[in-house]
Amino acid sequence: MSIDSDQDEESLTHVGSAAPSSPSDEQEVEVADGIAEFVEGVLDEGEPKTWEELQALAEEGLKNARKRKSYRDEVVFASLVQLYRFAPRQGRLRGSLRVARNLGRGPAFARVLNAHARHFEAMGSLKPGQQGKRPSGSSGSGESALDDEAFSLGVKSFLRTLAPGTVTPTLLQHHVNEHLFPSLKLRKTSISKRQARRWLYRLGYRLKSHQKGVYWDGHERKDVRKHRQEFCDLLKSLEPYMAMYEGPEMKEVPPNLAEGEVEHVFIYQDESTFHDNDFQGQGYYLKHGEQVLKKKTRGRLMHRSGYICARYGNLALPPEMVEANARLPEGERLTKTDSGVTIFPSNKDGGDTYWNTQQMITQLRHAILIARRLFPNAVIHWVFDNSSCHDSRAPGALNAREMNVGPGGRVRHMHDTIIPLGNPHGHGGELQSMQFPAHIPDNHPYKKFEGKPKGMRIILEECGYIKPGTKLVGDCKLCKAKRARKPKLALSPEEMDLADCEDLVNDSEDESRPSDCCLLRILELQEDFQNELCLLQKVVEEAGNQCHFLPKFHPELNPIEYYWGWCKNYFRERSNGNFERGKRLLQEAVDMCPLITIRRFFRRASRYLSIYHLGATGVVAEFAAKRYRGHRGVMQKDIDQAQAEWEVKQTKLTVGQSLH
Repeated sequence: MSIDSDQDEESLTHVGSAAPSSPSDEQEVEVADGIAEFVEGVLDEGEPKTWEELQALAEEGLKNARKRKSYRDEVVFASLVQLYRFAPRQGRLRGSLRVARNLGRGPAFARVLNAHARHFEAMGSLKPGQQGKRPSGSSGSGESALDDEAFSLGVKSFLRTLAPGTVTPTLLQHHVNEHLFPSLKLRKTSISKRQARRWLYRLGYRLKSHQKGVYWDGHERKDVRKHRQEFCDLLKSLEPYMAMYEGPEMKEVPPNLAEGEVEHVFIYQDESTFHDNDFQGQGYYLKHGEQVLKKKTRGRLMHRSGYICARYGNLALPPEMVEANARLPEGERLTKTDSGVTIFPSNKDGGDTYWNTQQMITQLRHAILIARRLFPNAVIHWVFDNSSCHDSRAPGALNAREMNVGPGGRVRHMHDTIIPLGNPHGHGGELQSMQFPAHIPDNHPYKKFEGKPKGMRIILEECGYIKPGTKLVGDCKLCKAKRARKPKLALSPEEMDLADCEDLVNDSEDESRPSDCCLLRILELQEDFQNELCLLQKVVEEAGNQCHFLPKFHPELNPIEYYWGWCKNYFRERSNGNFERGKRLLQEAVDMCPLITIRRFFRRASRYLSIYHLGATGVVAEFAAKRYRGHRGVMQKDIDQAQAEWEVKQTKLTVGQSLH
């Protein structure tokens, strides 16, 4: 043993200095040298790429995957594109977690995505798939096909492209059988509608009837959140000057006002429609062979517009004030003592015209007189929802969207204006007419446009914002996309999956767009155009009151929405489809709602305001509002407790779904 060890030590001392003792040793050395040269060449060529280069390579891979119709590669490459877009700002780890969250997945998917990214950066391709190399539900092992990661991701990707209310087992069955199974090349080739229904249940879908509530479409947009916070701050700052309604009986507690302070009163407006055939008839007690014949249409339309306040309920003079009003001289007497208006619009002879802005303004003027009689010394706040019809402008108001690019055209005339003093081109304070003069010299280039609108281009040239001959479109694509109410559904699955909420929010911000992208954008940003009031606000402020608009997608902040729900329930329980009876029932329903119930509606809206004021949003706010339905306001500790309870509830729901 000692001789062998001595020989080994002696041989080790000569390694690297002695020549190879055999031809096989020489071949091994040559192979090793070749491998070393190859590795060095790969390392020299494999310099780290920038995030932009990696994103470009991933986008190229996405195009090729689409051409090959490889569903798995398409989803993974789309995720890599998103990862390389987020990584420069958030890092690889946070970026992968954000992509996983957008896809409805957890940290495990983020780790898998990072593994794909490392393989892609090193080899230029994705990691080989495992389809067909491991047991799955399609091979008869007892596992569901949804347990397969790629298949589950494909199902969820498809379902996310469908609008709420359009998901059905039939659509899922067709997509799985016609697209997913052939693309993933699984042994299973089809599923039944019953299996599709089970998968929908497992993925959290439930068959529900339509119920009105919080509108989540756009509810958490950044501009909407900003408007909501401003409205909540306003209500919070005015609470010391408003009457409160406390206890089970909702008794009024007047505000504790100091000398010189006045009470503030909020009045809410909204419209609602009723139909004479809109009655509850879902279930009947019938004998054998009996049947109820129902009309196919909803019947004649009945439209009601009204105002409510917490002190009196429906904005109308009480009986004693009606009698006092009748004794007043004709010049001081109110012609209307109830602010509500009911019409019966129809295209037939004898029917009323449909509700329009002129009717609403007439109603508002009467309501202002009634409110001033009810609250003679208070500051009155009129609150309207943020619908497009409430944004109607007065005749002749400045509106860039109603102007043509060039002169002339069939557009309405607008009033003259004063160029804002902040004009950077030295034209501030100058009078600017929106139309050409009625008489123009014969040699004038716009002689044929006498008395007609100038158009956006000439107006901006007169203000100095553009030079004659400047090529600029009237309305660019960015501005059109900004005005779109919601994104189109004609998107590919990966585009819908990778759409990030924060990116959609940023697109809705005015600051994210250039201020000179088009003529319309430049004109809309001018101070005189921005300060143009809508007709409702103009009428309210001329009367010395204040006008407010609720944030978009927030009917839960309007107490009159709950009031209409109560009235409709009363109407449907008693309606029998007769139009004359329906007209009487509508007025009866409006008058029969108890005052204590209306005050509870105000308390419910106030509860939502307190929740939003504390920063809670989304489903947690809805859960907290129902959890503390007896509270006028909600504190931070209540929000924290509601958050914890909601998370526990969601955990139980997730566990229950996994068991199925």
